[in-house]
Amino acid sequence: MGLTNDQWYFLNSSKIWLRGIVYQGRRLLENQQRMQSAMQAIPVENLIWRQDFPVYNDLRIVEEHFFVISVSKAIDWLKEVRKFRKDLITDIDSFLQGLPEAKDLRNMREHDVDYFKGKGKAQDRFVKNMPDATIDGSASYSDGNGYLIGGRLNVQHAIDAAQKLYPKVEKVVLEIHEIE
Repeated sequence: MGLTNDQWYFLNSSKIWLRGIVYQGRRLLENQQRMQSAMQAIPVENLIWRQDFPVYNDLRIVEEHFFVISVSKAIDWLKEVRKFRKDLITDIDSFLQGLPEAKDLRNMREHDVDYFKGKGKAQDRFVKNMPDATIDGSASYSDGNGYLIGGRLNVQHAIDAAQKLYPKVEKVVLEIHEIE
């Protein structure tokens, strides 16, 4: 099946951002592990005085932002691929359906100043009620279900979904170049 340059670009960009989800997600989970280790080492009331904890917490916010962007970019490119790669529709749909609130979350994170002023595009969805907490789009939450950014995007689930779809997209990209 011949592809136009644009179609190849859509496929390759999808591949890049799927890899980005895995890469950024792993960085985020590693940072979360460091934060949890720091919290277990000393009483919570003394945590703020531990020098490494504020660094990990600041980096958590940065890593979450880049992770959410990676997910959003993958979604954007995959929606384009879906239009011309009928053989990937089921896999792409499965990926998209597993991340139903990712685009809203990206908007909340990208336009956080507006949301905190009460002027966000999806302001009515900014705050989410979880079983054990109420959380807004700027926060993260860990429970038995995993690490949830904004109470909406499960980091491990997104990594798993990207890892499942990546080889299928990569195969098409490599076939175009007849690379094995």
